[in-house]
Amino acid sequence: MEVAAAEIKGVRNEREKKFVPHDYLYDAVNVNFDSMTGVDRINGISESASFSSSNRVCGIFEFIYEKASATITENIAVVNGNVYKNIFDTPVIVYSGLSLTEKCDFTVLNDRLFITNGTNYPLLYDGTYVWEMGAPRAEILPTAGVLNGNYRYQMTIEIGGVESRFGTISNTVLPGNKQVQLEVPLGPTDVTSRKVYRTVAGGTEFFLLTTIADNTTLFYTDNTADVGLGAPIIDLNDPMAKPRKLQTNNSRLVGAMNDAQPNYLYTTETQKEFFTNLRGTINVTGVANDNTKVTGLNQDYDKIIVASLKQIYVVDLTAATPTVSQSRSNVGCLNENTMVRVPDNQYTDVNGNVASFPGGVMFLSTLNDVRVFNGNFALPVQTTLDNLKTENWSTFIRNKLATAINDELEINSAFYDYKYHLCLGNQMFVFDIRGNKWTEYNIETSVLNTVNFMAIVNQRLYLGMYDNSIIGKMYTGRDIYGESYESSLESADLMVSEDIKFFTELHLYFTNVTSNPIDINVVVESKVSSQIEVQLDMNGGYFDSRFFDPVYFDASEDDIDYRVIHINRYGRWLSFNMSSTDVLKFRGYRLVAKQISNKEM
Repeated sequence: MEVAAAEIKGVRNEREKKFVPHDYLYDAVNVNFDSMTGVDRINGISESASFSSSNRVCGIFEFIYEKASATITENIAVVNGNVYKNIFDTPVIVYSGLSLTEKCDFTVLNDRLFITNGTNYPLLYDGTYVWEMGAPRAEILPTAGVLNGNYRYQMTIEIGGVESRFGTISNTVLPGNKQVQLEVPLGPTDVTSRKVYRTVAGGTEFFLLTTIADNTTLFYTDNTADVGLGAPIIDLNDPMAKPRKLQTNNSRLVGAMNDAQPNYLYTTETQKEFFTNLRGTINVTGVANDNTKVTGLNQDYDKIIVASLKQIYVVDLTAATPTVSQSRSNVGCLNENTMVRVPDNQYTDVNGNVASFPGGVMFLSTLNDVRVFNGNFALPVQTTLDNLKTENWSTFIRNKLATAINDELEINSAFYDYKYHLCLGNQMFVFDIRGNKWTEYNIETSVLNTVNFMAIVNQRLYLGMYDNSIIGKMYTGRDIYGESYESSLESADLMVSEDIKFFTELHLYFTNVTSNPIDINVVVESKVSSQIEVQLDMNGGYFDSRFFDPVYFDASEDDIDYRVIHINRYGRWLSFNMSSTDVLKFRGYRLVAKQISNKEM
């Protein structure tokens, strides 16, 4: 009798080891399934940038924009409260003053990068200047003028005769007897006028510079001496929203998770670049008498997907007035940093069975599982809502995942190379949509313990670390930040029954790419005290010295080869595990045993 696995289907440990099917692994660490049928040791993590501090990396983003008919790419990071560009070459600070601890989110509209963190006012960056959302952009002109010194600007809007001040400030300019051109952002449609306020040279108070009596004029040239300024600015009465999450949808900005109104969604009109509490706000969770805070923001098709602690909502921004529809998910999102868009996929295994993955928005739910929210949004609204699903894809790892969630607060995620990476501190649960297979990574080192941010830059996955301002590149090199790491896997209990068997041979199949030894343990009836410990050096098999002389056995060196462990033990079940600190390319196994009756014992 024998049992064999020609394709490993991933990790499955939601039940006792004896009840896990033979073609699943009970556990696996630092391996993935890129070979599709077998198990491969993952590549390591190399340091790509360091900012020489003990502060965490709060953001990473690849900013691509058009300027002067050229496409420009800038790699951005937020560390030490600074916004850096060119982070992998010679980092340059373009802005200072952000929180040292809050994670950032990013989006792009009108070739401008928007940066938010929920604590500071959102920023805009156009490749040259950085300024706060809702404030003018200031640029020194070459034209001679009366301005000489440091100047900053603010803007207010007027709707229905009421003036509203956001509190956000422009970039600082230092003209030397020059003029300054201001780009004054356009407000919502019913804005009747905008007022621009300025400091005196080197000052901190703002005074009226000009009133723009329309909502269409975009530029204003400042050549007003300090003595020509008017009344002081009004008190702050409409503070700019500070969302934790941003999206761009239908050429409109969308923000969520503002601490001042945690259950609200903020939206702009088409091509407009700032939020206001007076227009475009939506009490999302009030639609369903939910009233819990918003905990996730992403999009699928042309719709915005909003999650609370209780429910998933669909927001349609295709019309001037946004609409919110409640789904039938009846489950919420546990952490905003886990909502990631994933594609659909179909995979055919070695036996011709087709495994499908639906795609959609993947997230960590309030039931401590990983779900996908998806459906056909092209259908009419009522049909679409009936079609939407929120499916659990983490049943096979639910116990271990739930334990990790309870133990770890720093949660991040990214989709890269067919894999959804859910990172809990230094532990990653990784789901490969090719075959729907789970595995686990442990990336802890002696000096680096926790991941604080994950992002895709130039088609590569990067990790921003929590405790020493290092950015690492995943899946590169043969160590993790200069330290060796172990890859391991553990089978289920095999041939489980009440009948005693005589286990004779365990055939292990590998792609023969290294001569370094692989440590293998064979455990009969879960009795660790009597396990067989083997080091396979890929130059032959393991032979029980009581029965065989290994000198007379040798193996070939084909692309895929096998090694034999001669067991010769009685038992009712058996399992094996293996580990390596070098290359590991495991392709399957075959376990051979003889059925015996109890009287033969």
